[in-house]
Amino acid sequence: MGELPVKDNTISLPVTMAFISYVREDQEKVMAIAKQINNSGVITRLDEDMILPGDNWQLKIEQAIEKTDYFLLFFSCKATNHIGHYNREIEHALYEQSQHPIGKRFIIPIQLDECDMPHNLKKFIWLKTADKNFYKKLLMAIAPSRIQQTLQ
Repeated sequence: MGELPVKDNTISLPVTMAFISYVREDQEKVMAIAKQINNSGVITRLDEDMILPGDNWQLKIEQAIEKTDYFLLFFSCKATNHIGHYNREIEHALYEQSQHPIGKRFIIPIQLDECDMPHNLKKFIWLKTADKNFYKKLLMAIAPSRIQQTLQ
């Protein structure tokens, strides 16, 4: 599990968890980034990994969003007109953000390509995968302090 500190077969806390939201058309790009995040010691939660046959998928996703430390929203031109549960994930994350203390980082919007941002997400600072230090900035936003210290 990446750089998670393991001693005597026990993972040291705190462990950071990030829920990853994306449209299926962007899956290949997003999975490559998720792998890098995992390798840095942040556990990622993907809907396809946690839903089993017979599960109430909507409830499972909502519970995962509620229990995560960060909601990584991957957005692209393909997602602009997307219809489906991706939009429900965003709405639920916005509700969860409203429950956090003001100024507490929860939703991390990530632009995969140049596209118009949704109006309800314009208040957030967006991270662009095309940015020079994309991965470092992402880890600075979500990684536990022990990982952040190695990046500075």
